Amino acid sequence: MPNDLGEEKTLGVLTGIWERVADQLMHYATPGLFMIDWLAFLPKGSVPWTMIGTSLVTPILYGIWTVVHGALTNWYPYPFFDAAKLGHQKTSVNMTIFVGVFIGVALTLVVIDRIMGSLQGHDASEADEIHEEENDQRSDTDRNDEIDEIAADEKQARGEVVAPEAVDVRCPDVEDRECSPVSNLCRSEIFVV
Repeated sequence: MPNDLGEEKTLGVLTGIWERVADQLMHYATPGLFMIDWLAFLPKGSVPWTMIGTSLVTPILYGIWTVVHGALTNWYPYPFFDAAKLGHQKTSVNMTIFVGVFIGVALTLVVIDRIMGSLQGHDASEADEIHEEENDQRSDTDRNDEIDEIAADEKQARGEVVAPEAVDVRCPDVEDRECSPVSNLCRSEIFVV
């Protein structure tokens, strides 16, 4: 309820100002600061080609959320995603165009990174190999865990006793007199995994 001073109107103006500031920061300042950080502080020639696909996850999820949330609330943050006014076909075309723009920007950034890296004498193929090795190592670890589980299941099926892994889950907050981690807040417990 507005008073004689018009506080309700003032609050609405202030809210609008802060929304405008947040919008400007998100759409203009953040990308600019990202570019400065990337150009000035990160090693060049290390961005893998897979970054193009990875960078699409957030905008695609946000686009899906925008359409679903808009359908439920009838509010869309961008007029080019307003399916209520544009229809689903035009909104889908607009989303496809945006995904294409995001792919183009990501591709351009990877190419610029590779060119700058080669000018600095870095071999970009090494970055791809490192990322492939990291992925291989992750999958090797998963495979080894799976093999261990299968072996334990087979032993158990044959009636052999399988020794469980014991894990000490003490809280290492404070060191005791012998420099082993202990906690005043929790007692030592052993969990069998």
